Amino acid sequence: MKRVYLMAISILATFALASCEKYDDYGEMMMLRSNSADIQAAVVELYPQARIIEMDKDRKTIEVDIIDSNNIKRDVYFDLSFRWLRTETDIRRDALPAEVTARIASEYVGWYIDSAKLIDTPQGSYYLVEIDKGEREKDIKIDAMGNIL
Repeated sequence: MKRVYLMAISILATFALASCEKYDDYGEMMMLRSNSADIQAAVVELYPQARIIEMDKDRKTIEVDIIDSNNIKRDVYFDLSFRWLRTETDIRRDALPAEVTARIASEYVGWYIDSAKLIDTPQGSYYLVEIDKGEREKDIKIDAMGNIL
């Protein structure tokens, strides 16, 4: 019985330590709170009328969920120095440019467009389109002119 008890404590301690190492929510929260003015300024520079909904940090990026002036939800990513990396905006399939849907239909016959995002970066914009065929999935990077990247 003592052996089972010790093994249970060891397992619980392992999970507790692993979760502390992997997720430092308090430290992340304090980092975000202490830098909220810098994050706010970085967002306002890109989206002047945006409302910040949520902020989250991982090891290399800060993700800021916003609602912009057109009531569109966007996920804005910055590096830890508050430099803009990219913005991801969910796009309805029927809102994709005709060149994009035509190219996917011709290159991926029998595949179905499941979801799409507009990705804006300092280098330019493209669409990230997830297509499905049966159990298979594929992500396609494609620009507005239908060029697969």
